Amino acid sequence: MKIGYKESDRELFELATRISHAFRRWKIRLALGGVVNIEQAHVAFSLALLNVCDGDWELLAATEHPNEGHRSRPVVRVFLRILALLASLGLLFASILLASMFPAGLSAAVTTACTVMVIAQLLAILDPSASARYDTGIKILEASKK
Repeated sequence: MKIGYKESDRELFELATRISHAFRRWKIRLALGGVVNIEQAHVAFSLALLNVCDGDWELLAATEHPNEGHRSRPVVRVFLRILALLASLGLLFASILLASMFPAGLSAAVTTACTVMVIAQLLAILDPSASARYDTGIKILEASKK
């Protein structure tokens, strides 16, 4: 197969993605124990090896596309972000209400930390990729210190 043809490259990429997805599913099943035991895995892998030797790579691939089962993931992610924001707001209000019970320096530090958490959660809701950029910034700072 020649490289550089968009259609064949796309098909090859999709097949490789589905094969990778099938291997990840088997790895998870074997790691958890569950329904799949070693004998079943041995038979499945032997059959897969025979299929590959015959050139039937499609039989090794997962039947469904890896991303098809995760359509509700963005909804769950937004729900978890909102839940984290509410928890941060609750901690902030609790730190403000209970500030008189602690020394001034400690209550100010806790209130500041809770405020930063609320701001971070708001930024994460508005821009979900902000945490990845934050991680990249930390890596750059650590590399520059060395």
